[in-house]
Amino acid sequence: MADLKIETNYIPLGLDVIPEKEGMAIGDTPAVNSTPVSIEGNIGGVMAGGVLQSSNYVAGISGWKIDANGDIDFKSGDFAGKRIVTISTGYDIQKAINSINDAGGGIIYFLPGTYTLSGNLTLYTNIILEGVSVKDCILDFNSQDYSIDIFGATADQNNDMGFGGLVNLTVKNATAQNVHIRDVKNLIINGCIFKDTSVNHILADRVKQTKIINCHFENTTRAGSYGIRFENVQAILSINGCYFENLQYAIHGVDGIVTDCEIYNCDFGVYDPLNWLTIDGNLINYCDDHAIYGRNCSLIISNNRLFINGTVATTGQIYIYNNGSIGSVISGNYFKNTNGYNILLSSAYEVSITGNTHRPASNDREFIKMVYADHNVITGNVTKGTANYDGILLQNSNNNVISGNKITDYAQYGISIESGCDRNIVLGNNLNPNTVGAIENNGTNTEIGYNIE
Repeated sequence: MADLKIETNYIPLGLDVIPEKEGMAIGDTPAVNSTPVSIEGNIGGVMAGGVLQSSNYVAGISGWKIDANGDIDFKSGDFAGKRIVTISTGYDIQKAINSINDAGGGIIYFLPGTYTLSGNLTLYTNIILEGVSVKDCILDFNSQDYSIDIFGATADQNNDMGFGGLVNLTVKNATAQNVHIRDVKNLIINGCIFKDTSVNHILADRVKQTKIINCHFENTTRAGSYGIRFENVQAILSINGCYFENLQYAIHGVDGIVTDCEIYNCDFGVYDPLNWLTIDGNLINYCDDHAIYGRNCSLIISNNRLFINGTVATTGQIYIYNNGSIGSVISGNYFKNTNGYNILLSSAYEVSITGNTHRPASNDREFIKMVYADHNVITGNVTKGTANYDGILLQNSNNNVISGNKITDYAQYGISIESGCDRNIVLGNNLNPNTVGAIENNGTNTEIGYNIE
């Protein structure tokens, strides 16, 4: 410890103001003490060559320093039980991570600059890497097969991050994945930019309760690239407010919630989700293949805007298929301008399609097509078509209810039920006008009534 003595004429606002006399009136001008202020005391630092510094100061790693010119180099401190370390370019990031891990965890702040990495970074579950500015703090893997590895200590999903994650960093140019996460839970990645990886921006394997918030994912080359790729997901995940551009797969294999994201100019928007997934309030546009592609899963797809997705007739906006796709909900979405289907169900069951609105393009196909799709409910939708197709088409599909929809201006039929369909109900729909006719029924045991034709 060293005694500290400071002499100064500096008067902080509201301090060291001495009244002329007691009982001064409001508005009277007080006298300001112009005598140098002398403060003496004890401080947890030492003097070294005219420099005041903490006893644990190591340049770029720990402690703090104030030189004779008043310049401050603040590298670390303990706040609310967490250690904080600030580093700049040229310092050993992994050494800083190891040091703060040994101290029990905390935050590593990155000052502006490009940090070119020459190996993997291993981030422990008790540490946050945070940049002072996302555009100015760049971790560059320099087109090498390196990544930020966030691995739990044991091979399960119960290694609690508790405090760890990534905040306000740009991470780019890895040849495999920018970030690799495995066997952790409660991880947060917030406000980061991920650019130009050859495969995965984020690869997450065996994770729980992860949150990826307000991040930006983009690639120069689309083929084979993933924004966020999940494998062996075990519990709820959250992707909120993120932007994805020019990727083959924006989001792959997620189980949880995808909200308020924008997906632009990718092949697939949300691809092959697992188990239950809520996709709500997103803008998905200019996806060449499918905006949402689900198989063997149950989805809640609500309040999304889907524009200009699908470049050929076999693609489209929402595609749900396979025998495990049971009990999905497609509700309140707005569809506009696709080159293929808007909603395609194939071997999907007990799906509720309600309250959606569709505005056509000249090359739209059917608004809804169902193939081997049974026990589904289609109600309260509004669609207007101009293409050479039907509004709703059923092929080999049974026991479906189509009611209360407005289906107009299709060049063929409003609703077409082909042979091989059985026991479908068509009730109370507005089907006027459609060019060829309101309903084409070649199925068996079809119940039709109270439609406007």
